Amino acid sequence: MKKHLSIIGFYECVLLCSLFLGCNRPKDVVVAGVYDRKLYLSELQEVLPAGLTASDSATFVQHYVTHWIEDQLLLYEADRELSMHEKDFDKALQKYHNQLLINAYCEKLSQDTAQMQISKTELATFIKNYNSGMEQREIVRLNYVKLPLSATKLATSLRAILFDNSRRNTEKQRIEQLCGDSIEYFIDDLTWLYLDEVQNELNIDELNNASPSSPYKQIETIDGKWRYIVVLLDYRTHTDNLDETQTKAATEMLRQWKKSELIRSKINSLYEQADKQKKIAR
Repeated sequence: MKKHLSIIGFYECVLLCSLFLGCNRPKDVVVAGVYDRKLYLSELQEVLPAGLTASDSATFVQHYVTHWIEDQLLLYEADRELSMHEKDFDKALQKYHNQLLINAYCEKLSQDTAQMQISKTELATFIKNYNSGMEQREIVRLNYVKLPLSATKLATSLRAILFDNSRRNTEKQRIEQLCGDSIEYFIDDLTWLYLDEVQNELNIDELNNASPSSPYKQIETIDGKWRYIVVLLDYRTHTDNLDETQTKAATEMLRQWKKSELIRSKINSLYEQADKQKKIAR
């Protein structure tokens, strides 16, 4: 092992996590180290999902620690190679903070149920105006996981679940536990997604071969440094009548439109108020 890179065994780490949970906190243990950065057992224990088997825990630990090491290597090089100006994110952080405040305020505005309520007449009119555009788009239901090529053991565990329909339906929670917060996944069986939007995100050629006559497919493909494990559950195109899922989608679209109109009305009101008080300089 190189001088500036150290890591204890994954199974040893899982065992330490188990001991750490079952007794008073011992002196913290360094699980991995990169230069002067250290990953401690207590940090790993905090992110390790509860209820995993020993094998699944080892897989999770391996992926997490590997991902942490890669991040620290990149952070170390970034700190060395970037100038002080390039590392100054104060303005970006302030902009992000401001946007979070605006988003929180807009969400609070839209909590007024009276103004956000959607009548059957409004929904029928909205569907009539936009239905033709919705009908022509291809829609799919699918499960997928996108993970790094280096996560081979994790890929094996997830593939075994996703490509077995019985396990895929009953072990959703286990999929979530294995993926954690660092793996992109989608395992909702009921939600219909627009195929073109899915393709913009995943770019999987096999999805373009879907058809109403054979909608179910199991797909595993590699693109650059990513592996995609996909189960295409259903596929539709040019639906004559909106089903329940599509009606819900139309309702949500209308709700978002009403929310936008409500926010725009509030902005106009604030603009007029500030203008009268001469608080806006042009």
